[in-house]
Amino acid sequence: MSYIVTLLYLVGQKPFDLNYYLGNHMTLVQKRWAQYGLQDWEVVKLDLAGGNQIKCILRFKDKAGRAKALGDSDGINEGVSVGTVKN
Repeated sequence: MSYIVTLLYLVGQKPFDLNYYLGNHMTLVQKRWAQYGLQDWEVVKLDLAGGNQIKCILRFKDKAGRAKALGDSDGINEGVSVGTVKN
């Protein structure tokens, strides 16, 4: 059974660099987290009027893989914002 993580990026003062996010950040995420069962991901541009500009959906093979990828082996970060992933 898959385990899905959804990330929302709020509308900010600076424009969101979608080209960088797709071409650099997400390829790095795929490379680093494939070993933990990241199966695929999807990035969606949202209507800015809703307060969020980007939604990223990560699909892991299972919950244990998600926990390993996020450094959360005991599940304490589940449902909590984990901040910014450094490139």
